[in-house]
Amino acid sequence: MSYVDYLIEFKTAIDRNDGAKLSVLLSFLYHPDVLQQRKDFYKQIFRSYSYLIKALLVDSSFEEAIKYSLKLVQQIVKCSQYETGWICTPMMTVTSELRQIVYIYIRLEGPKHNFMLDSVSIEEKLVDVLQKPLKICLTDKAESGAGTKKLYVYFFANELFKCYFKFQKIEAANNLAKVLKKALNLPSFEYVPKSHLVNYKYYNGLISCMNNDLKSANSLLTEALVASNSTGKSQQRAILMLLIPIRFLMRKAAKFKLEGDFINDIVVRSRSRTIGWESHHRSGALASDEAECLKEIASLETKEKVNLMIKQADLYSTKMIALLARAPNDEIVRFILVSLIEASTYPGSKFSKNILNISHVDSSLPYDPLVKLLKSDDENIRFVSAYILTSLLVDSDETYTNKESTLSPLYEFLSVKLLSSPKLELNFLAVQMLKELLTIKPYRLFFWESHTKLFPPLLKIFSERRGELQMKYYATMSIWLLTFNPQALCDIEKYYPELIGTLYTVAKDAVKEKIVRLSISSLLNLVRVEKGQETVIKQFLLVKGLEITKQLIERKWADDELKADLDALLEILNEAVTTLTTYDEYEIELNTKRLSWSPSHKSDEFWIENVEKFKENNWKLLAELISLLSLNVSDVEQLYLNQAIVCFDVSQIIKVAPEVVKVLGKTGGKTKIMTLMSSPNSNVKFEALRTTQKLVANSL
Repeated sequence: MSYVDYLIEFKTAIDRNDGAKLSVLLSFLYHPDVLQQRKDFYKQIFRSYSYLIKALLVDSSFEEAIKYSLKLVQQIVKCSQYETGWICTPMMTVTSELRQIVYIYIRLEGPKHNFMLDSVSIEEKLVDVLQKPLKICLTDKAESGAGTKKLYVYFFANELFKCYFKFQKIEAANNLAKVLKKALNLPSFEYVPKSHLVNYKYYNGLISCMNNDLKSANSLLTEALVASNSTGKSQQRAILMLLIPIRFLMRKAAKFKLEGDFINDIVVRSRSRTIGWESHHRSGALASDEAECLKEIASLETKEKVNLMIKQADLYSTKMIALLARAPNDEIVRFILVSLIEASTYPGSKFSKNILNISHVDSSLPYDPLVKLLKSDDENIRFVSAYILTSLLVDSDETYTNKESTLSPLYEFLSVKLLSSPKLELNFLAVQMLKELLTIKPYRLFFWESHTKLFPPLLKIFSERRGELQMKYYATMSIWLLTFNPQALCDIEKYYPELIGTLYTVAKDAVKEKIVRLSISSLLNLVRVEKGQETVIKQFLLVKGLEITKQLIERKWADDELKADLDALLEILNEAVTTLTTYDEYEIELNTKRLSWSPSHKSDEFWIENVEKFKENNWKLLAELISLLSLNVSDVEQLYLNQAIVCFDVSQIIKVAPEVVKVLGKTGGKTKIMTLMSSPNSNVKFEALRTTQKLVANSL
């Protein structure tokens, strides 16, 4: 572009109020070549800009460039007082680039540079100049609409926030947030560009975090994360780096409290029961001071009772845990357990900390007595003991490691006993406690060490379609948490391949978006497994994951994270499907031990192309196929389907490799197939008869 062309475009942009064009013309970071041959301008803006370009391109002087960049911002700000909102676009460019060039200078020269302007440091000068465009926008009296400068308030506020945090002026950032919160007639966020909104919410969330207002920080950062879906991954990462620990801290601060009528009924019955404390003292079950201590709180209403326990927390926590260790009788134990629950879950209570501090006196306390009570003959005692153990384990400020002696019996009680119980209320309560424990990484790792015993009962919640909506939510969340364990991801492919189909079923059938989000997020974690990813992806395709993912994408979702996860899942599966062969599909199906009439079975071309694979390793694949004839599966219909398809597949192999008949005779496969001619299932009987005919014909 020639010098004359540049002047014409510059004038035209101003005459037409074309902020975007003027922004490009004034940029020096992204368009540094356009003014290499330019001379001084008549107007101050031209002059400052040309000197700025000269300082950068000819003199290579960052200090001079910063001086003229400052002047350029000041002159644009001065002009903006007489213009409408169109001027804000070029003003955004020059202010942002001023900040960036100062950052570059500080990075090159180091924080101990001695660059001063008007007797102040360049950092202070930058902040002072950047306040001016914000003030112009804040005080604009134009009516709301495209012409108002107030639409750009958030951009210039963000520029200041960036500087305040860069230069560690936290109090200044806090004050700016307060000023903007009280400012009148600011534009609604719906009219503001998303990039402005995301940064504004992010910095305000950061300020709330520094003020220990976690609730506000969580809300602001969540809004920023949702809005950031279209603004870039780097912003999302920055937000998540704050949001994840904040949510963790909020979870830690919140008291774990079980839902459901079962626990409420236990508490109500305990409160209404009259206990003869004197008789327990006379029988020797309680010492005099113990009886008096418990009698005093038993006579009070719940609020007064809890307040007294908290006021004398050391006394009550010590005496109650000591009594549980002795377990004088079920009536006393039930009263103590319920009292501990009431005091520990009361809003704002730190009673559980006092219980945990007993470990400094005796390392076996407070967990061992509660673990022993998991074997009590009384169902309520077992259950409330598990509740207290869970609360203490997640509330502990100490390291989460070395809790195996407590976690092992607790996990077995929750998963093997409660989740396997025919009582839905116990299933519901167990899955809540499991979910709470699995939020802690070391507890997840320990759970998975015994997955063959502990995980199947959790899976049965879905396969047997047990429980209400909230129970499904907690169970799905538990699985989602486990998918953050790399070892679990590897083992799921090997031991629980059916989980992929289960999660897709949950996602299809769920009426709540939060359950769909957890299911899809779990699937995304599974498909991204590093070891054995190819096999996992094949399993996805086998259960028609690609088709289901496409169907889910077509639905209307409010959750942007869910949309992003579905898009990511679709991209991975679309890429994989191009490399999948029919033999891959067949092999995956065989590995699941749940055959279906997929196209490969009835394709003559498939058997001609792949029969050699069945001959490999001494007919290993054939042996796996025959083993399905007598496989013990809980689903009788699936057994019949397996038997019918195996017989059919053997007949297909005989057609292309008749020598297989001798192999079947030696390995016993021939006898197994002939036996199935008397099957009670007509399809099995038909396929067995047809295959037997081929076996006999090729034996002659």
